[in-house]
Amino acid sequence: WFGLPVRSVRFDGVTEQDINGLRQKLELQPGSKLSQQNVKDSLHALFASGLYRNIVAQGTQSNGQVEVVFRGIPQMFLRRVSIQGMKQDTLAAQIQRATRLELGEPFTAQELADATLHLKQALQRNGFNAPKVEEKTVPAGSNHLVDVVYTVNVGKQSKIGAVVANGNTAMTMDKFRKVAKLKQGATVTANTVPRALTRLRKKYQKQNRLEATVRAGPQTFHPAANAVAYRFEINRGPLVRIRAIGEKIASRDL
Repeated sequence: WFGLPVRSVRFDGVTEQDINGLRQKLELQPGSKLSQQNVKDSLHALFASGLYRNIVAQGTQSNGQVEVVFRGIPQMFLRRVSIQGMKQDTLAAQIQRATRLELGEPFTAQELADATLHLKQALQRNGFNAPKVEEKTVPAGSNHLVDVVYTVNVGKQSKIGAVVANGNTAMTMDKFRKVAKLKQGATVTANTVPRALTRLRKKYQKQNRLEATVRAGPQTFHPAANAVAYRFEINRGPLVRIRAIGEKIASRDL
């Protein structure tokens, strides 16, 4: 078809208002002869405009003339993210940040899926393991803007369930729970695991086990009980004694 006259040029995926200022600047124009170069240059110009996320040129030939259609998926930009249905303003702000969505940035369906996953993970860290989350995108006027609206029902906050500590803890499980503040039936919060790790490490450090390692393993949610089971990997390590010879140093400074 190269060399044939172009009867018309159309644009699918964007509005007439979007393309109005760009149409006359394209190399490919009605009445011109179709060439590989003017199609390529026009595709580059349309993509560089930011109107399209991806774009192809298609054509049909009739009576010795070509009708060209530039068809693609329009590029959307995020205007606003809102969280509805939550009573806890602090948690709502936290999970909104957890989506990692940047206002004014290009926005895709994959980014929405990733954002929703991050939001649910943030809720889980705060003890809400069975939330109901609905998301929708709402066109926000011209300029390819879109709003993301989440409706969230967090449900009941989970409780601390079974605790398993692998390794030589040198503690009974009751003592381990007490030190780590992992009381059976207590409410799960974002601080449950970090607090447990900090308290356990301090416990071993006070025993002069300075090489002790304490790690949190995978957590398991049990929906029927609305409880989270925890696993920890413990290596309390050897006793480490530090002795200063000569100048006296207080033990608290060692």
